[in-house]
Amino acid sequence: MTKWIKIFLVLISLIVFFSHANAYWVLNDPPPGCVGCDNITPESDEPLIQGASFLLQSYSDYLMLLNESELSPIKGFDLPRVETLARTALEKLETAQFYYQKSIQILATRKFDGESIRRLKDFDYDGFRANQNLHTDTMGRVAFYLSSGDVVGTYEAAYSDIGKMIDSLYPILWNIRVGSSPQLPQLRKVYKQYSDLMQFGYYASLVFAEIRK
Repeated sequence: MTKWIKIFLVLISLIVFFSHANAYWVLNDPPPGCVGCDNITPESDEPLIQGASFLLQSYSDYLMLLNESELSPIKGFDLPRVETLARTALEKLETAQFYYQKSIQILATRKFDGESIRRLKDFDYDGFRANQNLHTDTMGRVAFYLSSGDVVGTYEAAYSDIGKMIDSLYPILWNIRVGSSPQLPQLRKVYKQYSDLMQFGYYASLVFAEIRK
């Protein structure tokens, strides 16, 4: 299983690298039909891109923490390293939350053209899910917001999810700091939270890309 964690870490590293070049990851692209959003560039430190970038970096650090857990039966827990990974994952997650909040504030002041909203409402979410072999529950959550034209709601949902992940990470970091090894139920809970949010943001971005075609 360690081999697969290492492969996944490589994939996440590639996602982090390419996230600035290709805006299709975890809601880091301006939504379709956003009036005044077209001048955003990857170099502008725009919150949409920064939030997604810090989320990906946090996820990468957390996967490294899971790798330490995977190796612990062989070499034991390197608590200083695990503490560092938990701390940096949490710090980057809090930074991501800050940027997502700014993104919501920006998008709340922008207008969305009627044609893009109509296309979101008329989009065949079930057909797209089937054709792309996507997860039913996650696409259903994306459709809940976008089929009603609630673009900003997708970012608010991501912001809320990040807050829950932060609440879950703090006890892990605290336990490590008092010398206790992370418990598997805690680690699994946070891993699922990361995975669910990454999938939600990715699916929403896929829909945005389809609407732009």
